Amino acid sequence: MSENRLEVIGVHHLSGEPETPVNVYSIVTIGGDANIFAIDRQRIVGLYHNKSLAVGHIMANTFDLYEEGYYPYACIECLQLDVLYPANGTEPVEWFKWDDDVDGYKPTTCPEGYENVIGWGL
Repeated sequence: MSENRLEVIGVHHLSGEPETPVNVYSIVTIGGDANIFAIDRQRIVGLYHNKSLAVGHIMANTFDLYEEGYYPYACIECLQLDVLYPANGTEPVEWFKWDDDVDGYKPTTCPEGYENVIGWGL
């Protein structure tokens, strides 16, 4: 076999791919009509190897992730590197919603209708 060709090993791997993909966590801020959760804007604002750091930035509203109401939702999605389909549901998407009473994001459940959506952080 030529050195420039990849060999298929098993169903999902090529030679040279890691057996254990590396996880990264994307922070995505999301906006739209919060009453009906109609998304009309989203922005990837961070990628972290450490999930706790990603959560911490959302909870601290670092650099005004909320942008004075423009992004009432945020989520953290686990992505895998060096694989096809990096947003593959390896871990559940974690959701946050802005709460005016605490002047910050609070953990929340996935908005209705978006339970099976993946790829927020791509």
